[in-house]
Amino acid sequence: MHTNIKIHIDNWLVIIGELNENLSSNFETKNIVPEALSSLTQEILSNGKNIFIPTNNANLFIENCKKIMPYRIACGGLVQNNAQEILFIYRRKKWDLPKGKLDKGETLEQCAVREVIEETGAKNITLQSLRLETYHIYLEKNEPLLKHTYWYNMHSNDTNFEPQAEEQIEIVKWINDTEIETCMQNSFKSIAEVLAAT
Repeated sequence: MHTNIKIHIDNWLVIIGELNENLSSNFETKNIVPEALSSLTQEILSNGKNIFIPTNNANLFIENCKKIMPYRIACGGLVQNNAQEILFIYRRKKWDLPKGKLDKGETLEQCAVREVIEETGAKNITLQSLRLETYHIYLEKNEPLLKHTYWYNMHSNDTNFEPQAEEQIEIVKWINDTEIETCMQNSFKSIAEVLAAT
């Protein structure tokens, strides 16, 4: 059995893969080829809808999309401390996790740690394991861009942070269990997916 792939587009979701009974009724089914994903993105952003694309090989579908449309790799971290709090950043009026694009010549792991350090100012970050991969499509210069993000589990007990102003980060903060629900009301669905992963 193949795994379904989720692509986040703004607050909407595209699921690529095999139909299953857990798919809610608020998904519209579209039989499209990878070449049509860019125009579908524009339709989703204009009309707001969740889409299911049936295929028996979601991985092959997404690999073909990467060859056709602009594509970027990014890496980030879900950083926890000894109190199991999670390190969040606040930028552009949203709570988010630190992440950024892969630089030429660096590994995924190096990118993830570098981005967490750059965006938060944390100094002592321990990389643990790959947590999850997510996909996201957004517009860059009015063209849909597919972003594939590798999320890593990390650990730190730092308390002195320096938000990266050039990335418009205003706050870096440890968020505990009682605060997380409030933060997620002003975050992204892809971040909820990262938190839910184990």
